[in-house]
Amino acid sequence: MYLRSLFTAPIVVAALVLLAAAPVAAASPWSTYGQSGTSAFVASVECVEGPGDGLTTCNGRFLDVFKGTIRLTGESKVKADQICYFTFTETLDSESGEPIESRHLSGCALDAGTVAVSGITTVSLAPTVVQLSRSDCDAFECSEPVPAGATSVSGTWTGVGPIYAEKNRSTTSDGACVDVSLNKGERREASFSGSFVGDASIAQGSFTYRFKCSDKGG
Repeated sequence: MYLRSLFTAPIVVAALVLLAAAPVAAASPWSTYGQSGTSAFVASVECVEGPGDGLTTCNGRFLDVFKGTIRLTGESKVKADQICYFTFTETLDSESGEPIESRHLSGCALDAGTVAVSGITTVSLAPTVVQLSRSDCDAFECSEPVPAGATSVSGTWTGVGPIYAEKNRSTTSDGACVDVSLNKGERREASFSGSFVGDASIAQGSFTYRFKCSDKGG
């Protein structure tokens, strides 16, 4: 399963990156990623419509850090930190919003020891190197990820807004794969000083992402 849209939640990007390296569990058709702890997120997305060509180009960067308990299909729970970075360039049809082509770079560093958390007030990330993979997409499918170098990320999140509770569940299907996302906890807006400028937040709680794909052809 590969990323198909720039609107995929970055935490799902992290789940897919880590699940790709996890052992296959024969007992269940579902692959599962879960985390319970504190996370911080920053995103920057800019879209520009071309002059008269009917196309819109979007560029974005996401940084998601986490500290707490992580569980993966086929593995024991571990207490660790996790740093995931994702960047993309995507061309879309301006009228329909349908993607035409895109390039994604993504990667995660696990248990780097570079994340410090103070409740839902402050999260700090010391400079951390993240190994990246690249995937290119057309209107129908994406290529297998290939190594694409590394980048260094860092920053500090500081909570600035009120704390509010959140509880969400979503299920999506494209006919071949089914994705289920669940999260429960609390969140607040944050300021961010670091690798790039963007909208930021800090959250505490639990998140679970599950997916399964059918081998049957359409």
